[in-house]
Amino acid sequence: MNKEPIVSIIVPIFNTGNFLSRCLNSIITQTYSNIEVILVNDGSTDNSEIVCKEYVEKDSRIKYFYKENSGVSATRNLGLDNATGEYFTFCDSDDEYYPYTIQTLLDVYNADKTTEFAIAPFLKISTNGNWQSKLPNKITKYQIINHQITDMQFTICSSLFRNCPIRFNESVGICEDKLFIVEYVAKFVSNTHSRIGIATRPTYKYYNNPNSATGNTANPKYLTSLSAYVNMNNLVKKYGNISNLHWVRYYSVKRYLTCKYLCNQLYTNAPDTLKKNLTILKTQLNSVVPLFSQAIYFFHLCVLHPIARKLRTIYRELN
Repeated sequence: MNKEPIVSIIVPIFNTGNFLSRCLNSIITQTYSNIEVILVNDGSTDNSEIVCKEYVEKDSRIKYFYKENSGVSATRNLGLDNATGEYFTFCDSDDEYYPYTIQTLLDVYNADKTTEFAIAPFLKISTNGNWQSKLPNKITKYQIINHQITDMQFTICSSLFRNCPIRFNESVGICEDKLFIVEYVAKFVSNTHSRIGIATRPTYKYYNNPNSATGNTANPKYLTSLSAYVNMNNLVKKYGNISNLHWVRYYSVKRYLTCKYLCNQLYTNAPDTLKKNLTILKTQLNSVVPLFSQAIYFFHLCVLHPIARKLRTIYRELN
């Protein structure tokens, strides 16, 4: 009997037929073989289903599910509901793994049996050049929460989670991955360095696809990203510290400004829809950030930050 733990790999799919074989080949050829691959087709209208069924016939470790289109959060949740592994992770269908991805993340757990979360850097690939994220040698749960609020040095796809009952918030279409990590870390990770294991080499290749949900900035789903920060704020108030609270409020204001700008771009010719969405955004912001703090953050983002950026540009030109 195989005593190695099963690792569930969840792949949400929506109209990525052109990239799907690259993704699936990178998964089924992993050096660690005791995996189950859960493909969830979110109502694709291209050849994604054909590709999925070809791989189901090819590899018995693959399970395939189809659902009507309802977004990536619900799609990942269906995968989680059908995952049987001791551990789970994700791979977006237009990205790919390294051959050693799963083994590397499992080695992090095996190196210290008290580890509660394993993370790794990732490689971002775009036409403008490649960029590799960087992680410290040690990190606490509070630092990880700040990482997700302020930046993205690792993703749900370069992480390995222990099986748990957490699910994605299906009302959030952007930053849902950040919210998922914050909730997992807040609820299931202790605040000691030894409980968070960090791999030194990248385990994920993220392709900057302009047609994806995150690549397409003119996407109404972006308006749901502020809701992610509202939920992160609620988690931070219960499980985080004062630093987490500061940063979630600061980035809530920053996200609000981005969403407000996008809202004006999307609904210029629909004043009633524009007014409704702006009211929702402002209500969400007010639920997270006190008015006095909003004024301070607005001043920093809209006045001090542009001035500092301009001064840095002048300094670089002079030198």
